[in-house]
Amino acid sequence: MTIDITGDTVDQTLILAEEATSEGKPLSIALLGNAADIHHDMKSLKSALFLIWLKIKLQRGIGMTNTF
Repeated sequence: MTIDITGDTVDQTLILAEEATSEGKPLSIALLGNAADIHHDMKSLKSALFLIWLKIKLQRGIGMTNTF
């Protein structure tokens, strides 16, 4: 697996994901950091990634039978 771009913060990583989604660009994004430092942000990250995934599914008109 190849990583295309990295983010240093959860917010930066989510912005990169949203930009790639808006452009319809497939992108492998890695969040760099110590798990202990970003653990408190992981719940919001999971929710945000789900919303991005849902947006992609709806844009492509793909059925919602798959799970995240």
